[in-house]
Amino acid sequence: MTTNNNLKIKIYPCPSIRLKNGMSYSSRNIQLSLKQKKIFNNIAKEIYHCVDLLKKDYDLNILKKLNNKILESESTKIDYLEIRDEKKLLITNKKNNTRLFIAFYIDQIRIIDNFLLY
Repeated sequence: MTTNNNLKIKIYPCPSIRLKNGMSYSSRNIQLSLKQKKIFNNIAKEIYHCVDLLKKDYDLNILKKLNNKILESESTKIDYLEIRDEKKLLITNKKNNTRLFIAFYIDQIRIIDNFLLY
């Protein structure tokens, strides 16, 4: 985006800081109640299971199952659950250089993350 729009911004990529459950650290996490943390941890397990499956077998039905599991885990809403090319951020059906992008809510708290699929 910075290149396409000729923005004079330097991007320094670095790995995400992750919690024990594998999800990215966020200051929003301190807003989670004990019940919400349990939901968050259960969803994290489902996401990591999905990521492992997608790395082995690139089957988009896995995303549908994850979507259902998240909603069954008392998530109030899913904004997006998509596989995108990590460079151009376009939705793709290819496995190379892709990431799973996800945003969902636990009550009013929005959780966002992304995961390498290669």
